[in-house]
Amino acid sequence: MRKKTRSRKRKRRRQSKKGATRRRANSSVESTSASSEKFCFSSGSDFTLEEFQRYANGFKETYFQRDRDEDLKPGVVEYSKWEPSWEDIEGEYWRIVEQPTDEVEVYYGADLETGTFGSGFPKASSMLTGNDADKYAMSGWNLNNFSRLQGSVLSFEGCVGAW
Repeated sequence: MRKKTRSRKRKRRRQSKKGATRRRANSSVESTSASSEKFCFSSGSDFTLEEFQRYANGFKETYFQRDRDEDLKPGVVEYSKWEPSWEDIEGEYWRIVEQPTDEVEVYYGADLETGTFGSGFPKASSMLTGNDADKYAMSGWNLNNFSRLQGSVLSFEGCVGAW
């Protein structure tokens, strides 16, 4: 039996400046640990949409920095407008998938107030125009409709929308 070494190379990871313990006034440590056990994930920091966008942009800039340093030549790409290409992002995704020894930490948005921010999909109740958006409002691919589709696992009593 071989002993695992800890000298593996790991992908650089930027730590949140906000800290993992920052919570809104209405979230408690007890509910966080209970949800961690119940759902097999740990709740991270709470962000506003603006804070999350700043964090995500900072992470993207730091994470893909090495590619930028190698590729950036004076006068070729304006520094402030640089973005990783979709090939860079997809290539990194597949690198992580194919080498599952790398540690990956994911921050994502959950529990968004769709009444305030929307869901990214039109609602059937907003069909007034008669244009192409109407076909998307009624589509089975529209996440607003998943729980109402015939035979949907999400169509059980009491669940009318994603939570």
